[in-house]
Amino acid sequence: MIYVTKRVKWAMSHRLGRGYSGSCTNLHGHEYYADIKVGAKMLNQQGMVVDFKLLKDVIGSFLDFIDHAMMDSEDTQLKKVLETIGSKTKTVPFNPTAENMAQWMLDELNAGLVEFGRLYDFSLEPREVKVVSVKIYETATSWAEAVTDDK
Repeated sequence: MIYVTKRVKWAMSHRLGRGYSGSCTNLHGHEYYADIKVGAKMLNQQGMVVDFKLLKDVIGSFLDFIDHAMMDSEDTQLKKVLETIGSKTKTVPFNPTAENMAQWMLDELNAGLVEFGRLYDFSLEPREVKVVSVKIYETATSWAEAVTDDK
Protein backbone atom coordinates (compact mmCIF):
# COMPACT_ATOMS: atom_id res chain seq x y z
CA MET A 1 0.00 0.00 0.00
CA ILE A 2 0.99 3.59 -0.66
CA TYR A 3 -0.39 6.32 1.62
CA VAL A 4 -1.14 10.02 1.70
CA THR A 5 -2.38 11.95 4.71
CA LYS A 6 -4.49 15.11 4.88
CA ARG A 7 -4.69 17.14 8.11
CA VAL A 8 -7.84 19.16 8.73
CA LYS A 9 -9.24 21.20 11.59
CA TRP A 10 -12.65 22.29 12.78
CA ALA A 11 -14.26 23.83 15.83
CA MET A 12 -17.06 22.02 17.64
CA SER A 13 -18.69 21.78 21.02
CA HIS A 14 -20.03 18.62 22.58
CA ARG A 15 -21.01 17.04 25.84
CA LEU A 16 -20.77 13.46 26.99
CA GLY A 17 -23.77 11.54 28.29
CA ARG A 18 -24.91 7.93 28.27
CA GLY A 19 -23.82 7.21 31.81
CA TYR A 20 -20.64 9.29 31.80
CA SER A 21 -20.41 11.27 35.05
CA GLY A 22 -17.22 13.34 34.70
CA SER A 23 -16.82 17.04 33.97
CA CYS A 24 -17.27 16.47 30.22
CA THR A 25 -21.02 16.12 30.79
CA ASN A 26 -20.90 19.92 30.67
CA LEU A 27 -21.08 21.61 27.30
CA HIS A 28 -17.55 22.47 26.17
CA GLY A 29 -15.67 22.90 22.93
CA HIS A 30 -12.46 22.02 21.16
CA GLU A 31 -10.51 23.01 18.11
CA TYR A 32 -10.19 19.53 16.66
CA TYR A 33 -7.53 18.32 14.25
CA ALA A 34 -7.72 15.10 12.28
CA ASP A 35 -5.12 13.23 10.25
CA ILE A 36 -6.90 11.32 7.51
CA LYS A 37 -4.74 8.62 5.92
CA VAL A 38 -5.73 7.23 2.53
CA GLY A 39 -4.09 4.20 0.94
CA ALA A 40 -4.06 2.44 -2.41
CA LYS A 41 -2.44 -0.73 -3.73
CA MET A 42 -1.02 1.21 -6.65
CA LEU A 43 -0.84 4.77 -7.95
CA ASN A 44 -3.19 6.08 -10.63
CA GLN A 45 -1.99 7.09 -14.10
CA GLN A 46 -1.01 10.52 -12.79
CA GLY A 47 1.15 8.98 -10.05
CA MET A 48 -1.24 9.66 -7.15
CA VAL A 49 -2.99 7.65 -4.45
CA VAL A 50 -5.80 10.20 -4.72
CA ASP A 51 -5.87 13.79 -5.89
CA PHE A 52 -5.53 16.01 -2.79
CA LYS A 53 -8.20 18.30 -4.26
CA LEU A 54 -10.68 15.41 -4.40
CA LEU A 55 -9.73 14.38 -0.87
CA LYS A 56 -10.23 17.97 0.30
CA ASP A 57 -13.71 17.99 -1.30
CA VAL A 58 -14.72 14.67 0.29
CA ILE A 59 -13.51 15.74 3.72
CA GLY A 60 -14.97 19.24 3.31
CA SER A 61 -18.43 17.91 2.58
CA PHE A 62 -18.24 15.90 5.82
CA LEU A 63 -16.83 18.75 7.91
CA ASP A 64 -19.59 21.10 6.71
CA PHE A 65 -21.86 18.87 8.79
CA ILE A 66 -20.01 19.36 12.08
CA ASP A 67 -17.87 22.50 11.90
CA HIS A 68 -19.02 25.06 14.47
CA ALA A 69 -21.82 22.74 15.62
CA MET A 70 -22.83 21.40 19.00
CA MET A 71 -22.74 17.59 18.93
CA ASP A 72 -24.82 15.54 21.33
CA SER A 73 -25.98 11.94 21.51
CA GLU A 74 -29.46 12.84 22.62
CA ASP A 75 -32.23 15.15 21.50
CA THR A 76 -32.02 17.36 24.60
CA GLN A 77 -33.62 20.54 25.84
CA LEU A 78 -30.23 22.21 25.36
CA LYS A 79 -30.27 21.26 21.68
CA LYS A 80 -33.77 22.72 21.28
CA VAL A 81 -32.75 25.99 22.96
CA LEU A 82 -29.64 26.29 20.77
CA GLU A 83 -31.68 25.66 17.61
CA THR A 84 -34.23 28.34 18.57
CA ILE A 85 -31.43 30.92 18.57
CA GLY A 86 -30.10 29.65 15.24
CA SER A 87 -27.17 27.58 16.48
CA LYS A 88 -26.01 24.57 14.49
CA THR A 89 -26.51 21.20 16.20
CA LYS A 90 -25.77 17.61 15.26
CA THR A 91 -27.34 14.63 17.01
CA VAL A 92 -25.39 11.40 16.60
CA PRO A 93 -26.30 7.82 17.62
CA PHE A 94 -23.28 7.51 19.92
CA ASN A 95 -21.60 9.26 22.82
CA PRO A 96 -19.46 11.93 21.08
CA THR A 97 -16.09 10.78 22.42
CA ALA A 98 -12.99 11.19 20.28
CA GLU A 99 -12.93 7.40 19.85
CA ASN A 100 -16.50 7.22 18.55
CA MET A 101 -16.03 10.26 16.33
CA ALA A 102 -12.87 8.77 14.77
CA GLN A 103 -14.71 5.54 13.85
CA TRP A 104 -17.72 7.48 12.54
CA MET A 105 -15.50 9.76 10.46
CA LEU A 106 -13.60 6.77 9.02
CA ASP A 107 -16.86 5.11 7.94
CA GLU A 108 -18.40 8.32 6.56
CA LEU A 109 -15.29 9.35 4.62
CA ASN A 110 -15.00 5.91 2.99
CA ALA A 111 -18.65 6.20 1.93
CA GLY A 112 -17.91 9.71 0.68
CA LEU A 113 -14.99 8.50 -1.44
CA VAL A 114 -17.25 5.92 -3.09
CA GLU A 115 -19.93 8.56 -3.74
CA PHE A 116 -17.44 11.02 -5.22
CA GLY A 117 -16.12 8.17 -7.40
CA ARG A 118 -19.62 7.68 -8.81
CA LEU A 119 -20.13 11.41 -9.22
CA TYR A 120 -16.86 11.99 -11.08
CA ASP A 121 -16.90 8.66 -12.92
CA PHE A 122 -13.77 7.00 -11.61
CA SER A 123 -13.33 3.66 -9.90
CA LEU A 124 -11.57 3.08 -6.60
CA GLU A 125 -11.89 -0.71 -6.84
CA PRO A 126 -8.91 -1.89 -8.91
CA ARG A 127 -6.45 0.12 -6.79
CA GLU A 128 -8.39 -0.44 -3.55
CA VAL A 129 -8.33 3.25 -2.59
CA LYS A 130 -9.73 3.79 0.91
CA VAL A 131 -9.40 5.80 4.07
CA VAL A 132 -7.29 3.50 6.23
CA SER A 133 -7.16 5.57 9.40
CA VAL A 134 -8.55 8.67 11.06
CA LYS A 135 -6.71 10.16 14.01
CA ILE A 136 -8.70 12.85 15.87
CA TYR A 137 -6.86 15.21 18.19
CA GLU A 138 -9.13 16.57 20.90
CA THR A 139 -6.15 18.44 22.36
CA ALA A 140 -2.50 18.70 21.35
CA THR A 141 -1.67 15.81 23.68
CA SER A 142 -4.80 13.62 23.46
CA TRP A 143 -6.12 11.77 20.42
CA ALA A 144 -8.04 8.72 19.30
CA GLU A 145 -7.43 6.70 16.14
CA ALA A 146 -9.71 4.42 14.16
CA VAL A 147 -8.09 2.06 11.65
CA THR A 148 -9.71 0.05 8.86
CA ASP A 149 -9.93 -3.61 9.73
CA ASP A 150 -9.17 -5.62 6.57
CA LYS A 151 -9.40 -9.08 8.09
